[in-house]
Amino acid sequence: MSPVVPPAVVPPVVAAPLPGTKKAIPGPLHVITPSAPSFVNTGGVNVDGLPLAVEWPGLYSADRLVIAENAGYGGRAGSHAFASVMHDKQHVLVAVDVPVAGGPILPPDGKPRWGRDDGVELCLRAVTRSDKAGPVFVVRGYPSGALVSSAVAGASTSAAEAVGAGTRFAAIRTKSGWSAEFAVPIGKLGIPTGKIQYLRLNLGVRKARTDESLAWVGTQAENWRVDKAGIVRLKPALAKGVEQLLRNGGFEEPSGRAPRDWSTFGDMTDPRGEGTVSLSPDGLAGSTCLRLDAKAPPVRGVGAMQAVTTPAAGTYILGLQVRAEDLLAGEEGGMLVSVRHIPIGGRGRLRTKTHQRVVTHLCTLWERVELPLEIPADTALMTVTVQLRNATGTVWLDQVSLRRAVTD
Repeated sequence: MSPVVPPAVVPPVVAAPLPGTKKAIPGPLHVITPSAPSFVNTGGVNVDGLPLAVEWPGLYSADRLVIAENAGYGGRAGSHAFASVMHDKQHVLVAVDVPVAGGPILPPDGKPRWGRDDGVELCLRAVTRSDKAGPVFVVRGYPSGALVSSAVAGASTSAAEAVGAGTRFAAIRTKSGWSAEFAVPIGKLGIPTGKIQYLRLNLGVRKARTDESLAWVGTQAENWRVDKAGIVRLKPALAKGVEQLLRNGGFEEPSGRAPRDWSTFGDMTDPRGEGTVSLSPDGLAGSTCLRLDAKAPPVRGVGAMQAVTTPAAGTYILGLQVRAEDLLAGEEGGMLVSVRHIPIGGRGRLRTKTHQRVVTHLCTLWERVELPLEIPADTALMTVTVQLRNATGTVWLDQVSLRRAVTD
């Protein structure tokens, strides 16, 4: 059984903003999804500390989470680590790769302490569709293989103990540093498994050799302040062999300056235009992609739209690759995805609308974003829109897809 450490024994690592700096603290990272092509791991993970590519494809792709902010106050750190998140319907699966020149340092007494010794901190909180949240759990793993489930974030001792007892953890030294794997039981997170919509999640990495504390999201406080951190959605797997419903989702086929099969809007060539919509050669892996630019915040938006006729009812996954530079978002602004459903006989009336802010700040690396959608049975037409709205900067989009999902 993994020991439970009360808050008084292991104090949290609190980092204040750098003295004399007035740099704006980055906002929370946008929605990040489990980094696996199927979104649900069905092949199994051997929790031995060595995350193989066949087990963790997301860890070796652009989908991986980059742990590169200073813990606490945010901003880019001097080094980094990488992670991937999946689930197998019973466990939250997390793999972490920590590059450390010279390898991790093990404590002489064999008793690792968070904030002093090398380690990985996994902080997570289950949330329902109605935003009811469970306790915040903090699970810390060390290169020695030691695992500590801490009650530092307010979970009861018994709940933290149950999570620790049910968590499988392993770590191993590698040529570049060390790596670790977690399998945390979803059923112990304080919310019935079937009601969990997403996880509030953060990851911290301590590098003792270089005296660095890193975080996936710097929260201006402890890493376990997960309401200021990232989101991981536990989504269903994509149905195998199901076609991509959006045409030209990779933007490889042009039609003049615009992508074929997409209707663009807000371009400066339009008398009402507020930005620029163009095709760019800077796509993922050197491919063509869609580029959106705005020098002044476009109120009506700058982007592209595509219609899908008579989609079958059910759950769908809308996915896209995105990155951004010099992005400054106003209230409810940023890079947004909108989905509208028009019912049979609706004469164009809006039935439902899914409006999702995907990126609201700097995101220089390509990130994979996945959004679950529920399509009603009487839908005659749906439109998918990607746009830059009430924000300035540049956004690149690639590999936009819409596919049917598998549900239990």
